Amino acid sequence: MESPKVGIVIKENTLYDNSDSASSKSKKEAHPDMMSVMMDDIMVEVAMVEMERKINLLMKLHDIIANSIRAQYGGPLQTSFMYSKSYTKRIDNLRMSFAYQPPKFQQFDGKGNPKQHIAHFVETCENA
Repeated sequence: MESPKVGIVIKENTLYDNSDSASSKSKKEAHPDMMSVMMDDIMVEVAMVEMERKINLLMKLHDIIANSIRAQYGGPLQTSFMYSKSYTKRIDNLRMSFAYQPPKFQQFDGKGNPKQHIAHFVETCENA
């Protein structure tokens, strides 16, 4: 992993003048504020570089996932809003026996015990 090269740049402060020694102490106290602003700028720049790196990584990850899906399902990704099935063709090709009867479910009407209704639903699914 390559880290960005960051250096501290100290610019000449025109507000700071060494010729007035009487007020030099107060002006030197203001100097750290200028350094703080410059450090903040550097930190923002470092954060931006890091965000760009993460965005590039996510874009590469997106491409890897898209390519693996294309390889697995043998076609381009569908980007249109047309209908597409959320399962593979193998499911469509499954054939049920003629004697198969789908389970009969009852919609919960809000009366009775909902836990019993769910328990009956789960039991029906397990027996199907």
